[in-house]
Amino acid sequence: MKTPHDSRTEQLRGWPECAAISFGRPKALADRVRAGHVLAGHFCLMVGTLLSVTVTLCPLTDSRSWAESPSTSNNAPQPIKVSSLPKPPDEIAEQLREGKVHLITGKQPTDHVANQRGLDAQTDFEINFNYRCQPQWQHDAVRGTVRIRMNFTRIHWEPKHTIWFRNPPNSNHFWQDALVRHEFDHVRLSADPRMKKQFIQRLRTKRVITHSVETNQVVNRALVDRFIGEYVTSVFQEITELIDIRYRELDRVTRHGRQPVPPESTIQQWLKPGS
Repeated sequence: MKTPHDSRTEQLRGWPECAAISFGRPKALADRVRAGHVLAGHFCLMVGTLLSVTVTLCPLTDSRSWAESPSTSNNAPQPIKVSSLPKPPDEIAEQLREGKVHLITGKQPTDHVANQRGLDAQTDFEINFNYRCQPQWQHDAVRGTVRIRMNFTRIHWEPKHTIWFRNPPNSNHFWQDALVRHEFDHVRLSADPRMKKQFIQRLRTKRVITHSVETNQVVNRALVDRFIGEYVTSVFQEITELIDIRYRELDRVTRHGRQPVPPESTIQQWLKPGS
């Protein structure tokens, strides 16, 4: 559920039992997050027991060379059907399935880095999570605090990916192409089930949070849900920052896919399932 920014007050009154957050920044090169990711969207906040977040991150794109490729910018993005390609290796087939990966070509889906740098591929990932929480709280008016015990009854985390190619590699050798393999290394990092596990574990391990409140502030379910939402969002941001760091390191050690991942590198350990 997403609501326009200007309807925030009405939505707060109309939906006391559920909530949604959509947040981000405009798609602009000048507004890159530290690793070159761009959060796209708008910000609106509601409070309640159910929180859903969708964040689209657009990593810096990859290239085989700095030479400008033939432009396809006048063409709308077109899907590359996996069924039209040779059977993918088992490990990539698993990533296609678990990472919900869509392959496209033609006009770039985002309008910032790749078009300006003449790069050849871009992996965007979107993470959607939602949860249900049944909290209990104690308000200490003397100390100006509220102590919240969180009981998460549902936590859901779902990554999705779109890989764009300016010019798709030869279909006969598509899955062996170095650029394709590099983009799927990005998918392996952001779709790593250990990220989901860490998110769930952190929410369920820390059962109690304490928050300051103003003397005249009404402490009710809506306020408590807001504090829980802020805490969950902070955990989410820390984990996506970890993904962000790993994306940067992958591009650094491989020079954006120009060379293989060094066998003894930390990245190689991150790419191994269950390591």
